[in-house]
Amino acid sequence: MNQNKKSLIEKIAIFSSKNFKLILLSWLIILIGATALSKYLAPVYSNNLNLSNLETTQASNLIKKNDPTFSKYSGQIVINSPNQNIRKYQKKILLDLSQISHLSHITQVSNPFSPITPSISTNQSTIIINVDINQNPANLSQNFLNSLNNKLQNLKNEPLDVQLGGGFDQLTTPKPNDKKSESIGIVIAIIVLLISFGSILAAILPLLSSIIGIIIAVGIVGIVAKFITFSTDASTLAIMLGLGVGIDYILFLITRFRQQLIDHQTTLDAIAYTARTSGKSIVVAGTTVIIALLGLYATGITFIGKLGLAAVFGVLVAMLASLTLTPASLALIGQKIDRFKVRKTVAENTKNQKNNWQKYAELVSRQPLIFLIVGLIITVVLALPIFSLRLGFVDNGSAYPSSYSATKSYNLIQQNFGVGYNGPFTIVIKTNHSHQNLKSLNQQLQKSFLNIYDVKSISPFKPTANHQLLIASLIPNSSPQSQSTTNLFNNLINHNQLNNLLKPYKLSGYVTGQSPSYIDFSNQISQSLPIVIILVVVLAFILILASFRSLILACQAAILNLLSISAAYGVLVAVFQFGYGRSLIGLNHNVPIESYVPVIMFAIIFGLSMDYEIFLLTRIKGAWRQDKNTNQAVIFGLSSTGRLITSAALIMATVFIAFVSSNDIVIKMLSIGLSSSVLIDATVVRLMLVPSIIFLLKDKSWYMPKFINKILPDINL
Repeated sequence: MNQNKKSLIEKIAIFSSKNFKLILLSWLIILIGATALSKYLAPVYSNNLNLSNLETTQASNLIKKNDPTFSKYSGQIVINSPNQNIRKYQKKILLDLSQISHLSHITQVSNPFSPITPSISTNQSTIIINVDINQNPANLSQNFLNSLNNKLQNLKNEPLDVQLGGGFDQLTTPKPNDKKSESIGIVIAIIVLLISFGSILAAILPLLSSIIGIIIAVGIVGIVAKFITFSTDASTLAIMLGLGVGIDYILFLITRFRQQLIDHQTTLDAIAYTARTSGKSIVVAGTTVIIALLGLYATGITFIGKLGLAAVFGVLVAMLASLTLTPASLALIGQKIDRFKVRKTVAENTKNQKNNWQKYAELVSRQPLIFLIVGLIITVVLALPIFSLRLGFVDNGSAYPSSYSATKSYNLIQQNFGVGYNGPFTIVIKTNHSHQNLKSLNQQLQKSFLNIYDVKSISPFKPTANHQLLIASLIPNSSPQSQSTTNLFNNLINHNQLNNLLKPYKLSGYVTGQSPSYIDFSNQISQSLPIVIILVVVLAFILILASFRSLILACQAAILNLLSISAAYGVLVAVFQFGYGRSLIGLNHNVPIESYVPVIMFAIIFGLSMDYEIFLLTRIKGAWRQDKNTNQAVIFGLSSTGRLITSAALIMATVFIAFVSSNDIVIKMLSIGLSSSVLIDATVVRLMLVPSIIFLLKDKSWYMPKFINKILPDINL
């Protein structure tokens, strides 16, 4: 290859450095424009799952088709009289409910005192009022919530406890505000950078560029959210990934740049060399992360795919910033980058220098088998809890802090009605007109349903106005997030218990409702996870194969990354399902793993793991090309990147773990899972397993079948 021929990445870096004023101004304009446009468009975020291929969704659509008054969106008002019979306030309650029914967007308000279908607890202290609304609660404004609370104010003035729950949690729950988490992560990142590299400007520049990047990324997510609905976690995910990889990418560039200055290169030559070497690695690494995140669309669930897309914006902006904004900033600062320092500045290690990382690498080279065994033992032990992994959803009793109205309403229902009332199943039966005696059929059906294990009660079946459907509410014995409730749903639907029960009557049935929909969603995620894993692993494998022209290194990268992901899953199970350290992260109960967290974690972790793999192998391969000595190449690669990868991993883990203070339990899970994964990957995998395997295989590490070598594109790192 002609070394004088400049790559596109190098040309972009040189242009950015020569025109640094234009580039810096352009990024400033994009920053202001993206932020302003996002605020102007006022996007709406929602966790509503609209999954047309699920049976629960089909059942909901069937009801809507046969009952025009049916609304798939609803909320609950829970009223508790702690000292007196709730019926004492019946007139006042019904008067206020009548006024509430006239509020905009409300289509129907249930009567909790109805003699036919009452929703009053047996101790006569608590009532549940179901409120149907004509759109997703997340789309309703604060004005709606204020109007609703104003109508309930008279009751709140009485000695009554009035709480909003059900679908109203999307209105009453404060929107995620993770600025505190971001600030904590940034402060600790500054400390780590100063300790590791000694230079104040070299510490501030990665953070400043990353902050600019995440502000733009969040703005882009907001703009796109005006046209496609993102989850409420989308922006936070973009921030986590954008800040994490942004700092890493720019840190790798600045470290290489500073080393070139130390080696007496000019500023422009140093920028060009940095782009030619580390810049290429960043493009491949960033592309790997993006491929992994877009692989989430392979689940067939757009809700999950959109979360990946939001994270892609964070990574993509970080990658573009590293290729343009960073060279422009370096051109502006130039030789002054180490002017302000807290200690003797350090950059990379060269072959003529010997540091502690080189001593460590030489130690691994002398005892590679021991390091391999110890590394495997650590990762396998951490991964063991994965065999207890239970996917599900976290109900309102555990998802929010105890001070939230959604949690209070959940607890009131659990204490006065029973925990199953927080997750009722709606049973839908398609009728045929041969059943004229509804009373007799009702009695037979109720008796049959009550004989099903874990069914607490079932209401009488009510026909729709056109007599095409019979609808009833079934109450499980267990909480919405419990395994027993999941088993009940699976037995009814997946094991055909429902249709077998209806077969004697020549009827067919469906199950829907909020809890069944979440369980149905979790089941589909479980079926999709292997597809995502295979797709992402294969694509990343091909990318590594094309980059390093080694079948062994590509196989090793895929296998070890799967191992480190399994260890991260194990940590997740240990904390959230087993409860180890649960109180430290503000969690009151053991909970199942939210169904879509593992699949999102997999895409992110696999991509980030490949980042460190690429940065390490790039240095190893570069050294190997010079003298074809595998042992010396690994020692040099490990010694020259050890401090850099460890510092970068510590920063990224800090950024991730800072989000554990979030009130959103999904963000908590991602925080624990991603931070533990990064630490495992950058220490055990990169510092123990990868070098020990290459030391053991020696020159065989570079084996590449000729026929594969011919058909693959040469990325040439």
